[in-house]
Amino acid sequence: IHLMKNFYKQLKNGNSKSISLQKTKLKFLNEADDLLAHPYFWSAYISIGDSTPIFIKRKPFILLTLLLFAGGAVLIFQQIRKNKLR
Repeated sequence: IHLMKNFYKQLKNGNSKSISLQKTKLKFLNEADDLLAHPYFWSAYISIGDSTPIFIKRKPFILLTLLLFAGGAVLIFQQIRKNKLR
């Protein structure tokens, strides 16, 4: 259960399926006792097929949107101020 939870956590971080599985296995081996470190418990999990990431890391578009609105507000304010001076 812990293997799969960590695997999906790695996928959510934007890693490919094969990298997620590799990181999951390494973490499991680093945290496991001698008995659980045996390949019987982790070697059955393999990646087959398309290994592209499921979740794509997105850039913070909120900041870009706020900057656009702020820039638009400044332009509108300048136009109003310019029209009042005429």
